[in-house]
Amino acid sequence: MRKKTLLLQNGFTLIEVLIVIIILGVLGAIAYPSYTTYIARGKRNECRAGVMQVMQQQERYFTQYNTYLAVANNAENPRIKNFSGDSSDSSACIIASTTCDEDDATVATCIEIQATARFGDKPPTSVEVFYMDSKGARACKKKGGERYTLGKDTASSDNCWKG
Repeated sequence: MRKKTLLLQNGFTLIEVLIVIIILGVLGAIAYPSYTTYIARGKRNECRAGVMQVMQQQERYFTQYNTYLAVANNAENPRIKNFSGDSSDSSACIIASTTCDEDDATVATCIEIQATARFGDKPPTSVEVFYMDSKGARACKKKGGERYTLGKDTASSDNCWKG
């Protein structure tokens, strides 16, 4: 009778469970870096889209009032949004509008949009700040690096405004 009871019991051996855990660990180790890269790329795209949207708002404001509107970081303004995404809490970047870096530039003549990334751990080639001015110039600053202007530093800024 005891022999029949042992034959009817089903289950997994310790070796089988360990093999499944190892396989899941390997799959996770392969998938996680791809996932984090995908998330960082999505947030960079959100920042770029936010810069473009704020520049469009600035151009509409300029059309109506013949001047641009400077908006500092974290300054609330009903006319110009200062974050990307749906809300400032879930935003991938904070956006500020400042006067261009030219000697004779004023808010009435030239505005520069700066989007500073808010996402945490990023790959080393990740962009930290996006820049765009009302004259159409675009630039970026990579994490821990210097500012690169598109068109001038193409070798260094190839990942700047591209996906």
